[in-house]
Amino acid sequence: MAQKVTIGSQHADESGVITYINDFDVSIVKRIYFIENNEINFIRAWQGHKIEQRWFSAVSGTFRIQSLRTFFLLTIRNVTLAHLTSLR
Repeated sequence: MAQKVTIGSQHADESGVITYINDFDVSIVKRIYFIENNEINFIRAWQGHKIEQRWFSAVSGTFRIQSLRTFFLLTIRNVTLAHLTSLR
C-alpha cells in the first residue's frame, strides 16, 4: 500500500477560520463520504483492491489510520490529507 501525505493550512481573522488543502487535486475523486462513529474506540476496516485508492482527512476530532507498514494520526488541527493506494 502506497501512502502520501498532503499538508494543508488554516487562516483565521475576525470573521472566522478557513481550512484548506490547496495542493490536493480533486479531479480524480468520484465520491466523498463523511463517516461518524457512535463509539470512540470503534475500529473500521478497509481492504484495498488492486486499483482502488482512498483519501482521508479529519473534519473534526482525531483518528488513526493504520496499514501493514505505517500509520497516520489525522486531526483537524494539523489539516492533513492521507492518500492510500493499493499495490498488489
